[in-house]
Amino acid sequence: MQTFNLTRLNFHSPYKVWIEDNEYKFITDYDVSYRIIFSDNQDIWKNGAYEFSIFNDNHKASPNDPKVKGTIEAIIEEFFLTNPNILLYQCETGDNRQAMRARLFTKWFND
Repeated sequence: MQTFNLTRLNFHSPYKVWIEDNEYKFITDYDVSYRIIFSDNQDIWKNGAYEFSIFNDNHKASPNDPKVKGTIEAIIEEFFLTNPNILLYQCETGDNRQAMRARLFTKWFND
């Protein structure tokens, strides 16, 4: 996967995004620290498929912040501008909150 153009990404992103250890990071106005990872997935497609993961690193409650949605949209758009690949999203299931995550992702996708 090619590294994103951070200048272009940050032009469109409500929150400043930076890259660290091949992970895209940003901090919200509510001090919630997010980490976005794109992982190669060869189970679905032999070459050029990536999984998209969102992590709340400091595990703070995240209010309904439209700037988070805008930042994640900017990151996904930059993914497709930089990499003509397949992008997969899977909801994490470790805390039994996958249904809530799936509803939020579906809402964002439909918007």
